[in-house]
Amino acid sequence: RLLDLNEVRRLLLRSGYEFRPDYVARCSTRDIIVRMMRNLISIYEKTGSRDQADRLAKLVEVMLANRPSKLIRKE
Repeated sequence: RLLDLNEVRRLLLRSGYEFRPDYVARCSTRDIIVRMMRNLISIYEKTGSRDQADRLAKLVEVMLANRPSKLIRKE
């Protein structure tokens, strides 16, 4: 289930974190995948799977190099 903004705020505060609007800012599918890949890289490094971390890091580089430039929108 999706959390609404107030639920996110409460969850963060209960967990000892402050709420920041950038925590709930829109992001692209590519940004989400890169974030997940970076989390995996961290796990691989902590568990000694250096080869897997290196391979995934190269994919992250490719994804970031090939992303479209973000347009500035005036609202």
